[in-house]
Amino acid sequence: MAQLNYDAVISVLKNYKGIGDSEAKLFSRLIQRQRFTIDDVKKILKDIKEKKANSRAYQLIDSLKKNELIDEIKKSNPKTYRPIHPRVLFNELKKEQEQFEDAFGVIEQAYETCGEAREESSNGTETYQNESMILSKIQELISSGYCVKKVVCNNGYMSSLLSNVSNKDYSKEKKDGTTNCVIFEKKNLRAIFLVIDITDLSGVSRKEGIFIPDSNFADCFCEKRC
Repeated sequence: MAQLNYDAVISVLKNYKGIGDSEAKLFSRLIQRQRFTIDDVKKILKDIKEKKANSRAYQLIDSLKKNELIDEIKKSNPKTYRPIHPRVLFNELKKEQEQFEDAFGVIEQAYETCGEAREESSNGTETYQNESMILSKIQELISSGYCVKKVVCNNGYMSSLLSNVSNKDYSKEKKDGTTNCVIFEKKNLRAIFLVIDITDLSGVSRKEGIFIPDSNFADCFCEKRC
């Protein structure tokens, strides 16, 4: 059996699936197994020096099931699990990559339609794989002194999100549109936070965020799409 590059697998899982470090390390060891039990998981966790391996094993199994990375084999005794086939994971990640490419295509188009020189828009760009991470980042921005300059909502999503984070009603400050985004400002610096919908192969949709700390781009994008 070929030796996996565990670090590469862990990085992909954390960046694209949005799972935690412990879950990614565990799954990177499970992916080459056809089936496994809780005792196998405990042994793996001890091998990778996970603290409280015996109790964490149950928590991590639940987390991997919730993220649809493993499933339980019915009527198995003791309980036995199997990881999803690597091809299923590959197809799911490929679909998400295509959706991100579409989103970044919109971003690149905004530069071009403004007549800006084409630049690398990825400098400083950060992505957030679920709504919890999106909320945390927005809360961090507000706490660090960024103020909300403009809110654009699709069905009121962004104004509701901001209100939950800041305890301020943004429903009257929003502009309705097809994009979910916020323009933040701190002194003379501006940044844009975009939220897009990602749909996995099973048809389940989730929100993912893109943060771009670029004043020129924020102004340009806002002019064309806000």
